[in-house]
Amino acid sequence: MSDLTASRFREYKVMYTTDVIQKRKRWHDGTLRVFDFNNKCFLKDDILGQLVETSFVDGSIAFDEGVLVKLEGVLVEVEYLLGVYERDASSVICGSLGKHPEDVKPITKVLWESEEHQSYGDYKVVKNVTRQAEQRPRWRPVGLPHPRSKK
Repeated sequence: MSDLTASRFREYKVMYTTDVIQKRKRWHDGTLRVFDFNNKCFLKDDILGQLVETSFVDGSIAFDEGVLVKLEGVLVEVEYLLGVYERDASSVICGSLGKHPEDVKPITKVLWESEEHQSYGDYKVVKNVTRQAEQRPRWRPVGLPHPRSKK
């Protein structure tokens, strides 16, 4: 793809915390997507699947292993690179997305991908995260007895 119609981005496996000021920090698993064109970052929680933060970063920041990056209200520690992707963004750049019935969502092309995770379409499944999600205890409202206890 040409440089004018392609959007290249990198995805990183990260640990993040919203406890920036506190001494004791609670860290969460996440995925950080960084676009090369405008240095925009999207931080997504791996377990909940929710978007946590979107912000712009300085272009001089190198996202290497172990680097701490401070976004707006979030502290992010980079673990490793998941993959480098490129997608066709010609319809978005030209402003014609949604005006024609033949317009489709931009297609993502994998340039490099880590062996630590597998991709299924638009969804990324990290092996360790699925195991952690199964082992999490279910919560119950405070004050209610445990279902197995007979009181």
